[in-house]
Amino acid sequence: MACARPEGMAPGVASRLPIAVAAVLGCLLAPVDAGAQRGQTGSLVGIVRDTSGAALPGVKLTASSPQSIGGPHQTESDAWGRYRFASLLPGTYEVTAALQGFKTLRHSEIEVPPGFTLRLDLRLELAAVAEVVDVRAGASAIDTHTATSPALLDRQLLENLPIDRRSVFLLANLAPGVTRGVAFGGTGGANPFSLDGTHGTDPISGQVSAVVSVNWIDELQVVSLGANAEYGEYTGARVNAITRSGSNRFSGLAEYVTTRPNWTGNNRGSLPPDLAQRFRPIEVLKRWEISQQVGGPIVQNRLWFFSGLTYYKNAQRPVSFAGMPRTPDEPRTLTRQPRFLVKLTGAPSSRLRLDGYVGY
Repeated sequence: MACARPEGMAPGVASRLPIAVAAVLGCLLAPVDAGAQRGQTGSLVGIVRDTSGAALPGVKLTASSPQSIGGPHQTESDAWGRYRFASLLPGTYEVTAALQGFKTLRHSEIEVPPGFTLRLDLRLELAAVAEVVDVRAGASAIDTHTATSPALLDRQLLENLPIDRRSVFLLANLAPGVTRGVAFGGTGGANPFSLDGTHGTDPISGQVSAVVSVNWIDELQVVSLGANAEYGEYTGARVNAITRSGSNRFSGLAEYVTTRPNWTGNNRGSLPPDLAQRFRPIEVLKRWEISQQVGGPIVQNRLWFFSGLTYYKNAQRPVSFAGMPRTPDEPRTLTRQPRFLVKLTGAPSSRLRLDGYVGY
């Protein structure tokens, strides 16, 4: 489950923290439609066989990951040797297959992306004594269960690209077929945005209403051609953002980004003085952003938290085409953008996960 409050809170947030906490708890308990969870999780399927190719029923399988709250996922192969792990959180998994009389197989480094169904077939060898076979290789990266081919932007890519970190929606331009917010010939307002499965697009203007920092995004999924019916309600591309969660260990980030006034480029050197005065570049007075975030466990394997805070300030004088000299009191534009996000992830059991967040 997930819940959002994209419109922000009233002034005096510090005096209303109990309200914010109550809102998070309310989101945890509030029912949402199943369609809202589209693209948030992945699946892992396959068949377990012996070395002769015969299917093995009754094999006990376990999928574990640091990203999975509530403990490992467990299942058992059916009469045809088939198994399925559904609704796995995106992350790196290790799958263990065990059956009496056979060597235990441990398959690690399996990357499960959101919105994908990966196939991992397993073969168990007969064993005279108890043994464990370790395999380090990923599952098939091709989803044969759907016609869609979503573009995935993972955490490593988002951290290393020189991009505008204040605009998550613009990241869709990194996906094939999307240029300047236009996807496959659709309009800019035909690309809905969802945050943790909740709707983040203004229904009137078509613009993003759920404002979030790129630092808070774990993975971004851009779904376009061939998407399943569950992704409907768009004609261009759906941008699906998954925010970061806490874990069983504490971790954090502090970041400061700035643009100094003398860093503005100037290509007017070849112009006559009168033209150079008319075509003056933008003048940056102050431009900086500070970002802090922290996450960790409240209760090990049961309740995690993640919180982020950013503040952006930009004061500048715009490009001027006036022939008059610039004066000290010339108008300037000033932008201030404070943002915060508080997210709780809970797991009363390994089969039930609850998410709730409050954003401003």
